[in-house]
Amino acid sequence: MKRRYLLIIPLGLHLALVTFICLTGRLALWPDRLNENGILLSSDNLEYHTEVVSLEKSLASEGIRAFARTPSPFHLKLYSLSFYIFSPVFGNTMMSAEPVNVLLYLAILCLLFKLSRLICSREASLIAASVVAVWPSFLLHTTQLFRDPLFILAMLALVLITLGWLARVYTWRTALVYGFAGATSVALIWVVRTAMKDVVIAVGILGGALLLFKQIREKRFLAANTVGAVIVILACVSVPKFIMPYRVPLQALIDEIVHESLNTTDRSKTIEKNLGTPLATQIARLRDRFIDEYPDAGSNIDEGVRFNSTGDIARYLPRALAIGLFAPFPQMWFSEGKETGAAGRIVAGIETFIMYAFELLAAFAVWKMRRRWETWLLLLVVLTGVISLGLVVTNIGALYRMRYVFWMLLIPMGVEGAVRARASWVERKRASQELA
Repeated sequence: MKRRYLLIIPLGLHLALVTFICLTGRLALWPDRLNENGILLSSDNLEYHTEVVSLEKSLASEGIRAFARTPSPFHLKLYSLSFYIFSPVFGNTMMSAEPVNVLLYLAILCLLFKLSRLICSREASLIAASVVAVWPSFLLHTTQLFRDPLFILAMLALVLITLGWLARVYTWRTALVYGFAGATSVALIWVVRTAMKDVVIAVGILGGALLLFKQIREKRFLAANTVGAVIVILACVSVPKFIMPYRVPLQALIDEIVHESLNTTDRSKTIEKNLGTPLATQIARLRDRFIDEYPDAGSNIDEGVRFNSTGDIARYLPRALAIGLFAPFPQMWFSEGKETGAAGRIVAGIETFIMYAFELLAAFAVWKMRRRWETWLLLLVVLTGVISLGLVVTNIGALYRMRYVFWMLLIPMGVEGAVRARASWVERKRASQELA
Protein backbone atom coordinates (compact mmCIF):
# COMPACT_ATOMS: atom_id res chain seq x y z
CA MET A 1 0.00 0.00 0.00
CA LYS A 2 1.34 3.44 -0.92
CA ARG A 3 2.33 5.65 2.00
CA ARG A 4 -0.26 8.34 1.33
CA TYR A 5 -3.06 5.77 1.41
CA LEU A 6 -1.92 4.61 4.85
CA LEU A 7 -3.17 7.94 6.24
CA ILE A 8 -6.74 6.89 5.45
CA ILE A 9 -6.65 4.50 8.43
CA PRO A 10 -5.73 7.06 11.12
CA LEU A 11 -8.01 9.61 9.44
CA GLY A 12 -10.97 7.24 9.75
CA LEU A 13 -9.98 6.36 13.32
CA HIS A 14 -9.86 10.01 14.38
CA LEU A 15 -13.15 10.91 12.73
CA ALA A 16 -14.84 7.89 14.30
CA LEU A 17 -13.49 8.76 17.76
CA VAL A 18 -14.55 12.41 17.72
CA THR A 19 -18.00 11.39 16.42
CA PHE A 20 -18.31 8.88 19.25
CA ILE A 21 -17.21 11.51 21.81
CA CYS A 22 -19.74 14.04 20.56
CA LEU A 23 -22.57 11.48 20.58
CA THR A 24 -21.58 10.34 24.07
CA GLY A 25 -21.71 13.93 25.27
CA ARG A 26 -24.99 14.67 23.50
CA LEU A 27 -26.67 11.58 24.96
CA ALA A 28 -25.19 12.28 28.41
CA LEU A 29 -23.75 8.76 28.62
CA TRP A 30 -20.74 9.95 30.63
CA PRO A 31 -21.89 13.21 32.25
CA ASP A 32 -19.16 13.33 34.90
CA ARG A 33 -16.43 13.39 32.19
CA LEU A 34 -18.00 14.88 29.03
CA ASN A 35 -20.45 17.74 28.54
CA GLU A 36 -23.05 18.01 25.77
CA ASN A 37 -20.51 19.47 23.33
CA GLY A 38 -18.06 16.58 23.69
CA ILE A 39 -15.72 18.66 25.87
CA LEU A 40 -13.66 16.85 28.46
CA LEU A 41 -14.51 18.31 31.85
CA SER A 42 -11.09 19.64 32.78
CA SER A 43 -10.84 23.24 33.96
CA ASP A 44 -8.47 24.45 31.23
CA ASN A 45 -10.37 22.68 28.44
CA LEU A 46 -13.66 24.24 29.52
CA GLU A 47 -12.04 27.68 29.67
CA TYR A 48 -10.55 27.15 26.21
CA HIS A 49 -13.98 26.27 24.80
CA THR A 50 -15.56 29.38 26.29
CA GLU A 51 -12.84 31.57 24.80
CA VAL A 52 -13.01 29.87 21.40
CA VAL A 53 -16.77 30.46 21.21
CA SER A 54 -16.23 34.10 22.24
CA LEU A 55 -13.55 34.56 19.55
CA GLU A 56 -15.82 32.96 16.94
CA LYS A 57 -18.62 35.39 17.83
CA SER A 58 -16.19 38.32 17.76
CA LEU A 59 -15.02 37.30 14.30
CA ALA A 60 -18.60 37.01 13.06
CA SER A 61 -19.80 40.33 14.52
CA GLU A 62 -16.74 42.60 14.51
CA GLY A 63 -14.67 41.30 11.61
CA ILE A 64 -11.16 40.03 11.09
CA ARG A 65 -9.40 43.20 12.29
CA ALA A 66 -10.94 43.12 15.76
CA PHE A 67 -10.37 39.36 15.87
CA ALA A 68 -6.67 39.79 15.08
CA ARG A 69 -6.26 42.43 17.82
CA THR A 70 -7.84 40.23 20.49
CA PRO A 71 -5.08 39.09 22.91
CA SER A 72 -5.80 35.37 22.93
CA PRO A 73 -3.50 32.33 22.61
CA PHE A 74 -2.61 31.38 19.06
CA HIS A 75 -4.07 27.87 19.22
CA LEU A 76 -7.44 29.21 20.40
CA LYS A 77 -7.57 31.65 17.49
CA LEU A 78 -6.82 28.75 15.16
CA TYR A 79 -9.68 26.73 16.64
CA SER A 80 -12.01 29.72 16.52
CA LEU A 81 -11.47 30.00 12.76
CA SER A 82 -12.56 26.37 12.45
CA PHE A 83 -15.59 27.07 14.64
CA TYR A 84 -16.44 30.09 12.50
CA ILE A 85 -16.58 27.90 9.39
CA PHE A 86 -18.14 24.72 10.76
CA SER A 87 -20.25 25.71 13.79
CA PRO A 88 -23.27 26.56 11.55
CA VAL A 89 -23.32 22.82 10.76
CA PHE A 90 -22.04 21.18 13.94
CA GLY A 91 -22.73 23.87 16.55
CA ASN A 92 -20.22 24.47 19.33
CA THR A 93 -19.30 20.79 19.56
CA MET A 94 -15.87 19.29 19.06
CA MET A 95 -16.88 18.37 15.52
CA SER A 96 -16.35 22.04 14.67
CA ALA A 97 -12.72 21.77 15.85
CA GLU A 98 -12.13 18.46 14.06
CA PRO A 99 -10.72 19.91 10.79
CA VAL A 100 -7.86 21.51 12.75
CA ASN A 101 -7.43 18.58 15.12
CA VAL A 102 -7.32 15.88 12.45
CA LEU A 103 -4.84 17.84 10.33
CA LEU A 104 -2.55 18.28 13.34
CA TYR A 105 -2.91 14.60 14.20
CA LEU A 106 -2.03 13.42 10.69
CA ALA A 107 0.83 15.93 10.38
CA ILE A 108 2.32 14.65 13.65
CA LEU A 109 2.23 11.07 12.37
CA CYS A 110 3.86 12.07 9.08
CA LEU A 111 6.61 14.04 10.81
CA LEU A 112 7.26 11.22 13.25
CA PHE A 113 7.59 8.77 10.37
CA LYS A 114 10.02 11.04 8.49
CA LEU A 115 12.03 11.63 11.67
CA SER A 116 12.15 7.91 12.43
CA ARG A 117 13.47 7.14 8.94
CA LEU A 118 16.62 9.13 9.73
CA ILE A 119 17.57 6.66 12.46
CA CYS A 120 15.41 3.54 11.98
CA SER A 121 14.37 1.08 9.31
CA ARG A 122 11.16 1.64 7.35
CA GLU A 123 9.53 -1.24 9.22
CA ALA A 124 10.36 0.28 12.62
CA SER A 125 9.24 3.74 11.46
CA LEU A 126 5.83 2.46 10.34
CA ILE A 127 5.34 0.54 13.59
CA ALA A 128 6.35 3.60 15.66
CA ALA A 129 3.92 5.88 13.82
CA SER A 130 1.18 3.25 14.22
CA VAL A 131 1.83 2.99 17.97
CA VAL A 132 1.55 6.78 18.36
CA ALA A 133 -1.58 6.82 16.17
CA VAL A 134 -3.47 4.58 18.60
CA TRP A 135 -1.85 5.81 21.85
CA PRO A 136 -5.05 6.27 23.92
CA SER A 137 -4.37 9.43 25.91
CA PHE A 138 -2.67 11.21 23.00
CA LEU A 139 -5.45 10.26 20.61
CA LEU A 140 -8.04 11.55 23.09
CA HIS A 141 -6.16 14.83 23.60
CA THR A 142 -6.10 15.46 19.86
CA THR A 143 -9.90 15.57 19.87
CA GLN A 144 -10.00 18.50 22.32
CA LEU A 145 -8.83 22.13 22.40
CA PHE A 146 -5.41 21.68 23.99
CA ARG A 147 -2.32 23.40 22.61
CA ASP A 148 -0.21 20.25 22.96
CA PRO A 149 -0.73 18.92 19.39
CA LEU A 150 0.48 22.22 17.91
CA PHE A 151 3.49 22.22 20.23
CA ILE A 152 4.27 18.57 19.41
CA LEU A 153 4.07 19.31 15.68
CA ALA A 154 6.49 22.24 15.93
CA MET A 155 8.88 20.38 18.22
CA LEU A 156 8.97 17.30 15.98
CA ALA A 157 9.71 19.55 13.00
CA LEU A 158 12.59 21.20 14.86
CA VAL A 159 14.08 17.85 15.92
CA LEU A 160 13.65 16.46 12.38
CA ILE A 161 15.56 19.40 10.95
CA THR A 162 18.40 19.19 13.48
CA LEU A 163 18.73 15.43 12.91
CA GLY A 164 18.98 16.14 9.20
CA TRP A 165 22.15 18.17 9.79
CA LEU A 166 23.86 14.98 10.97
CA ALA A 167 22.18 12.35 8.79
CA ARG A 168 22.33 14.02 5.37
CA VAL A 169 24.53 16.23 3.22
CA TYR A 170 22.39 19.16 2.08
CA THR A 171 22.54 21.22 -1.07
CA TRP A 172 22.46 24.98 -0.55
CA ARG A 173 18.82 25.19 -1.58
CA THR A 174 17.75 22.37 0.75
CA ALA A 175 19.79 23.79 3.63
CA LEU A 176 18.17 27.22 3.29
CA VAL A 177 14.67 25.76 3.02
CA TYR A 178 15.16 23.60 6.11
CA GLY A 179 16.91 26.43 7.92
CA PHE A 180 13.98 28.80 7.54
CA ALA A 181 11.52 25.97 8.25
CA GLY A 182 13.41 25.37 11.48
CA ALA A 183 13.24 29.06 12.34
CA THR A 184 9.47 28.96 11.73
CA SER A 185 9.18 25.95 14.04
CA VAL A 186 11.10 27.81 16.74
CA ALA A 187 8.77 30.80 16.41
CA LEU A 188 5.70 28.55 16.64
CA ILE A 189 7.02 26.86 19.79
CA TRP A 190 7.63 30.25 21.39
CA VAL A 191 4.10 31.35 20.56
CA VAL A 192 2.43 28.15 21.74
CA ARG A 193 4.51 27.13 24.76
CA THR A 194 6.95 29.80 25.86
CA ALA A 195 7.98 27.86 28.98
CA MET A 196 9.89 25.41 26.75
CA LYS A 197 12.28 28.13 25.60
CA ASP A 198 15.34 26.62 27.27
CA VAL A 199 14.68 23.20 25.72
CA VAL A 200 14.34 24.80 22.28
CA ILE A 201 17.66 26.60 22.69
CA ALA A 202 19.26 23.36 23.94
CA VAL A 203 18.04 21.44 20.88
CA GLY A 204 19.59 24.00 18.54
CA ILE A 205 22.89 24.15 20.43
CA LEU A 206 23.16 20.36 20.80
CA GLY A 207 22.51 19.85 17.10
CA GLY A 208 25.03 22.52 16.14
CA ALA A 209 27.68 21.16 18.54
CA LEU A 210 27.33 17.58 17.29
CA LEU A 211 27.49 18.83 13.69
CA LEU A 212 30.75 20.61 14.53
CA PHE A 213 32.20 17.52 16.23
CA LYS A 214 31.15 15.35 13.29
CA GLN A 215 32.95 17.62 10.82
CA ILE A 216 36.08 17.64 12.96
CA ARG A 217 35.99 13.87 13.36
CA GLU A 218 35.40 13.18 9.66
CA LYS A 219 37.75 16.00 8.56
CA ARG A 220 35.31 17.56 6.12
CA PHE A 221 33.38 20.81 6.10
CA LEU A 222 29.63 20.65 5.34
CA ALA A 223 29.10 24.27 4.40
CA ALA A 224 25.40 24.08 3.51
CA ASN A 225 24.52 22.04 6.61
CA THR A 226 26.43 24.51 8.78
CA VAL A 227 24.63 27.53 7.34
CA GLY A 228 21.26 25.83 7.90
CA ALA A 229 22.25 25.11 11.49
CA VAL A 230 23.35 28.70 12.06
CA ILE A 231 19.98 29.99 10.81
CA VAL A 232 18.09 27.78 13.28
CA ILE A 233 20.40 28.56 16.22
CA LEU A 234 20.13 32.30 15.54
CA ALA A 235 16.35 31.88 15.48
CA CYS A 236 16.44 30.14 18.86
CA VAL A 237 18.24 33.14 20.35
CA SER A 238 16.63 36.02 18.46
CA VAL A 239 12.98 34.98 18.00
CA PRO A 240 12.00 35.98 21.58
CA LYS A 241 13.06 39.57 20.91
CA PHE A 242 10.52 39.76 18.08
CA ILE A 243 7.71 37.76 19.66
CA MET A 244 7.70 38.80 23.31
CA PRO A 245 6.67 42.45 22.71
CA TYR A 246 3.40 41.13 21.25
CA ARG A 247 2.41 38.99 24.22
CA VAL A 248 2.51 39.06 28.01
CA PRO A 249 6.10 38.29 28.99
CA LEU A 250 6.40 34.95 30.75
CA GLN A 251 8.50 36.38 33.56
CA ALA A 252 5.93 39.10 34.27
CA LEU A 253 3.19 36.48 34.35
CA ILE A 254 5.16 34.28 36.73
CA ASP A 255 6.00 37.25 38.95
CA GLU A 256 2.33 38.18 39.10
CA ILE A 257 1.36 34.65 40.16
CA VAL A 258 4.12 34.55 42.75
CA HIS A 259 3.16 38.00 44.03
CA GLU A 260 -0.44 36.88 44.54
CA SER A 261 0.75 33.93 46.62
CA LEU A 262 3.17 35.83 48.86
CA ASN A 263 0.78 35.55 51.77
CA THR A 264 2.39 32.15 52.28
CA THR A 265 5.36 32.87 54.52
CA ASP A 266 7.43 29.86 53.43
CA ARG A 267 6.95 30.72 49.75
CA SER A 268 8.03 34.32 50.39
CA LYS A 269 11.15 33.24 52.23
CA THR A 270 12.04 30.86 49.42
CA ILE A 271 11.83 33.58 46.80
CA GLU A 272 13.95 35.91 48.92
CA LYS A 273 16.62 33.24 49.38
CA ASN A 274 16.72 32.60 45.65
CA LEU A 275 17.32 36.21 44.68
CA GLY A 276 21.10 35.64 44.56
CA THR A 277 20.93 32.54 42.31
CA PRO A 278 19.25 33.35 38.97
CA LEU A 279 18.86 29.75 37.78
CA ALA A 280 17.42 28.59 41.10
CA THR A 281 15.12 31.62 41.16
CA GLN A 282 13.80 30.90 37.68
CA ILE A 283 13.14 27.24 38.45
CA ALA A 284 11.55 28.07 41.80
CA ARG A 285 9.18 30.54 40.17
CA LEU A 286 8.20 28.06 37.49
CA ARG A 287 7.57 25.39 40.13
CA ASP A 288 5.48 27.86 42.13
CA ARG A 289 3.46 28.58 39.01
CA PHE A 290 2.47 24.92 38.69
CA ILE A 291 1.77 24.65 42.42
CA ASP A 292 -0.54 27.68 42.21
CA GLU A 293 -2.30 26.38 39.09
CA TYR A 294 -2.97 22.96 40.65
CA PRO A 295 -3.40 23.72 44.37
CA ASP A 296 -5.77 20.84 45.19
CA ALA A 297 -4.69 18.29 42.60
CA GLY A 298 -4.24 14.74 43.79
CA SER A 299 -1.35 14.12 41.41
CA ASN A 300 1.12 16.75 42.60
CA ILE A 301 4.63 15.55 43.35
CA ASP A 302 7.48 17.02 45.43
CA GLU A 303 5.55 20.23 46.13
CA GLY A 304 7.75 20.95 49.13
CA VAL A 305 11.02 20.84 47.17
CA ARG A 306 12.71 24.24 46.81
CA PHE A 307 15.95 25.20 45.09
CA ASN A 308 18.09 27.80 46.86
CA SER A 309 21.29 27.23 44.88
CA THR A 310 22.73 25.59 41.80
CA GLY A 311 23.94 22.79 44.08
CA ASP A 312 20.33 22.06 45.07
CA ILE A 313 19.43 21.75 41.40
CA ALA A 314 22.38 19.42 40.70
CA ARG A 315 21.46 17.15 43.60
CA TYR A 316 17.85 16.96 42.36
CA LEU A 317 18.77 16.02 38.77
CA PRO A 318 18.54 12.22 39.28
CA ARG A 319 15.10 12.66 40.84
CA ALA A 320 14.06 14.99 37.97
CA LEU A 321 15.22 12.36 35.46
CA ALA A 322 13.23 9.66 37.25
CA ILE A 323 10.11 11.85 37.30
CA GLY A 324 10.52 12.81 33.64
CA LEU A 325 11.00 9.23 32.44
CA PHE A 326 8.93 7.13 34.85
CA ALA A 327 6.13 9.21 36.42
CA PRO A 328 3.39 8.48 37.26
CA PHE A 329 4.96 5.89 39.54
CA PRO A 330 3.18 2.55 40.13
CA GLN A 331 1.61 3.62 43.45
CA MET A 332 -0.45 6.20 41.51
CA TRP A 333 -1.75 3.84 38.83
CA PHE A 334 -4.74 2.52 40.76
CA SER A 335 -5.70 5.56 42.83
CA GLU A 336 -8.62 7.88 42.11
CA GLY A 337 -7.81 10.90 39.93
CA LYS A 338 -9.59 14.19 40.61
CA GLU A 339 -10.34 14.93 36.93
CA THR A 340 -9.57 11.61 35.24
CA GLY A 341 -11.08 9.25 37.81
CA ALA A 342 -9.92 5.69 38.45
CA ALA A 343 -10.25 4.75 34.76
CA GLY A 344 -7.95 7.59 33.70
CA ARG A 345 -5.33 6.60 36.25
CA ILE A 346 -5.45 2.96 35.10
CA VAL A 347 -5.03 3.99 31.45
CA ALA A 348 -2.11 6.22 32.43
CA GLY A 349 -0.60 3.32 34.37
CA ILE A 350 -0.89 0.96 31.40
CA GLU A 351 0.65 3.54 29.06
CA THR A 352 3.48 4.21 31.50
CA PHE A 353 4.20 0.50 31.91
CA ILE A 354 4.36 0.13 28.11
CA MET A 355 6.73 3.11 27.99
CA TYR A 356 9.01 1.37 30.50
CA ALA A 357 9.39 -1.41 27.92
CA PHE A 358 10.02 1.10 25.11
CA GLU A 359 12.62 2.90 27.23
CA LEU A 360 14.46 -0.37 27.92
CA LEU A 361 14.40 -1.31 24.24
CA ALA A 362 15.50 2.22 23.30
CA ALA A 363 18.56 1.83 25.55
CA PHE A 364 19.40 -1.37 23.63
CA ALA A 365 18.97 0.46 20.30
CA VAL A 366 21.22 3.32 21.44
CA TRP A 367 23.95 0.80 22.24
CA LYS A 368 23.54 -0.90 18.87
CA MET A 369 23.60 2.45 17.01
CA ARG A 370 26.12 4.19 19.26
CA ARG A 371 28.40 5.08 16.36
CA ARG A 372 25.76 7.27 14.70
CA TRP A 373 25.73 10.96 15.56
CA GLU A 374 21.98 11.34 15.14
CA THR A 375 21.39 8.63 17.75
CA TRP A 376 23.16 10.67 20.40
CA LEU A 377 21.40 13.87 19.37
CA LEU A 378 18.00 12.20 19.75
CA LEU A 379 18.97 10.77 23.14
CA LEU A 380 20.28 14.13 24.38
CA VAL A 381 17.12 15.91 23.23
CA VAL A 382 14.94 13.41 25.11
CA LEU A 383 17.04 13.61 28.28
CA THR A 384 17.13 17.41 28.16
CA GLY A 385 13.36 17.57 27.75
CA VAL A 386 12.38 15.11 30.47
CA ILE A 387 14.88 16.50 33.00
CA SER A 388 13.67 20.06 32.35
CA LEU A 389 10.07 18.97 32.91
CA GLY A 390 11.03 16.99 36.00
CA LEU A 391 12.68 20.07 37.47
CA VAL A 392 9.78 22.50 37.09
CA VAL A 393 6.49 20.58 36.64
CA THR A 394 5.00 19.49 39.96
CA ASN A 395 1.68 18.21 38.58
CA ILE A 396 1.75 14.76 36.97
CA GLY A 397 -1.23 15.52 34.72
CA ALA A 398 0.51 18.57 33.24
CA LEU A 399 3.77 16.65 33.00
CA TYR A 400 2.01 13.82 31.18
CA ARG A 401 0.74 16.13 28.42
CA MET A 402 3.92 18.18 28.08
CA ARG A 403 6.05 15.04 27.86
CA TYR A 404 4.21 13.47 24.90
CA VAL A 405 6.70 14.73 22.35
CA PHE A 406 9.69 13.25 24.20
CA TRP A 407 7.93 9.91 24.59
CA MET A 408 7.25 10.01 20.85
CA LEU A 409 10.98 10.43 20.20
CA LEU A 410 11.71 7.36 22.32
CA ILE A 411 9.12 5.10 20.69
CA PRO A 412 10.93 4.76 17.30
CA MET A 413 14.14 3.93 19.16
CA GLY A 414 12.26 1.36 21.24
CA VAL A 415 10.73 -0.24 18.16
CA GLU A 416 14.13 -0.31 16.46
CA GLY A 417 15.55 -1.95 19.56
CA ALA A 418 12.82 -4.61 19.41
CA VAL A 419 13.43 -5.21 15.69
CA ARG A 420 17.18 -5.57 16.27
CA ALA A 421 16.69 -7.80 19.32
CA ARG A 422 14.39 -10.06 17.30
CA ALA A 423 16.87 -10.19 14.42
CA SER A 424 19.69 -11.09 16.82
CA TRP A 425 17.55 -13.84 18.38
CA VAL A 426 16.65 -15.29 14.97
CA GLU A 427 20.30 -15.21 13.92
CA ARG A 428 21.44 -16.97 17.09
CA LYS A 429 18.69 -19.58 16.71
CA ARG A 430 19.69 -20.24 13.09
CA ALA A 431 23.34 -20.52 14.06
CA SER A 432 22.54 -23.01 16.86
CA GLN A 433 20.45 -25.12 14.45
CA GLU A 434 23.29 -25.19 11.93
CA LEU A 435 25.73 -26.33 14.63
CA ALA A 436 23.30 -29.03 15.72
